[in-house]
Amino acid sequence: EQLKQSGATALAQLQYNFTLQINASQLKLTDSLNRLYKRYTDSLLLVSAKYNDSISRTDSRRRDIIITVRDQATNQPVAGATVTIPTLVNSVLQVTTDANGIATFSAAGNINVPNPASAIVTKTGYGSGSVYYAIFGSGQVAGTATILLFNQANSRNTIKGAVSIQTNFVNPSAEFATGKLVNVFAFVNVNGQNQRFDYSSLTDASGNYSISVPDAGNFFFSYSSFDTTARLAINGFLPGTDTIPSIKNIPATYYLGTPSGGVGNLIQNAPGFFGFVPFNVPRYHAVTPLDSNGRTFYFKNLQFNSNNNNNVITGFVAPNNFQPSYAANYDASGTQTSGSFVYAPKFAGTSNFTIDSLPARFVDVLANADGVFTRNPSLNFFVNNVTKNVTSVSNATTNSQFAGIGTFVLITNRAANQNANNFYDPAAWALINPALINTLNNQVANRGITQLSSTTSNNYNSNSNASFTNTGGASGGQTIVVNLTYGVGQLKQGVR
Repeated sequence: EQLKQSGATALAQLQYNFTLQINASQLKLTDSLNRLYKRYTDSLLLVSAKYNDSISRTDSRRRDIIITVRDQATNQPVAGATVTIPTLVNSVLQVTTDANGIATFSAAGNINVPNPASAIVTKTGYGSGSVYYAIFGSGQVAGTATILLFNQANSRNTIKGAVSIQTNFVNPSAEFATGKLVNVFAFVNVNGQNQRFDYSSLTDASGNYSISVPDAGNFFFSYSSFDTTARLAINGFLPGTDTIPSIKNIPATYYLGTPSGGVGNLIQNAPGFFGFVPFNVPRYHAVTPLDSNGRTFYFKNLQFNSNNNNNVITGFVAPNNFQPSYAANYDASGTQTSGSFVYAPKFAGTSNFTIDSLPARFVDVLANADGVFTRNPSLNFFVNNVTKNVTSVSNATTNSQFAGIGTFVLITNRAANQNANNFYDPAAWALINPALINTLNNQVANRGITQLSSTTSNNYNSNSNASFTNTGGASGGQTIVVNLTYGVGQLKQGVR
């Protein structure tokens, strides 16, 4: 857990990723062994055999493990290096090498270490070395391995680049991933056996990374991912109930890869949710108070209706096909599964016929971040039916039938001393910035401006030696530029 904390060093993050890879591989191995063991016990049908086999497997893991660490160029022991061994219970064992470059893991604490085991060795100033499933031993026979480290003083080549990402789709701008691990690795033949060497860097505040590597042939980029949030304008969550659109910070996962394809793509919806992330949502809405049944009613997608002064909004109108909505349910595909209107709203415990008006909460999804309004409108829902005889003004109201009981109209507040017939209080009108009159927009857009990542949830590979691209070789003091991206990511919560 400590290895993955925010702000951890590149070496700590490398140790954490190594552990995740080994644990993922170990789960597959354990599953295979468990199935084999099941077939074995089913055929044997002897309790004593199960017991003896269990004891045997436990004893095979309980052994001393001795790791010797040496400098690849000089073959001298490396003191002060950290040797990390993942266990079978999602933890790690760590020992620091002594003056002779030796790290000893005593048998008493190794019951949860797999056999064969894996280990990674890290030390500042060195390229990290590792072995995978190569440490054996059993009982009184110690498991041993010699792991070499490359001294970075001998690293004359540079692999560098920038790592981009997009997390804000409402107000997009160039973003770069900061403090993220970029790891490359190569295989070098050591005494007739390929050993893996890792070289890592954390991206800086501008998203740049730079890794010094020796002449070691082809270098491969490790897979990497992390969780954060994406800022989006959405109509609602899936599955979920109906509501007015809003801007949310939604949990998302981003996968490191190479830039792929053009720009303009939005973040991918969560796995299992078939609706698309919306490119636009309506900006302006009006909301009723809760009625006595605990329901909220919405007038969505309000449009501007200004008078001749061009900077005064006397009212808002909605599209002709506009209908109020309430707590409708939406499934994972974004399909409305219930919510057809049945009952008229009841407010303050009274019938609609006794209600004159209700305050309406005006909602601007952008919260006037662009300074369109110099004064927000003050709106009311008025009830219009045969008993109330409220007259609506066609260019300043919108009508909607509520189950044949009455008509609600949305207008700006009327003056206190005036009746309901076509009189409105100028102090309730919205005022807009004249400089923005020609740039008004009733929609909030989500925009993608970053290229996709070549890595997605579908092709992400957590296997130990998997890679998503390579350098094609590094030698002779080369500088190799490889720009990377986390792309636009994938949501962990379905939206519509």
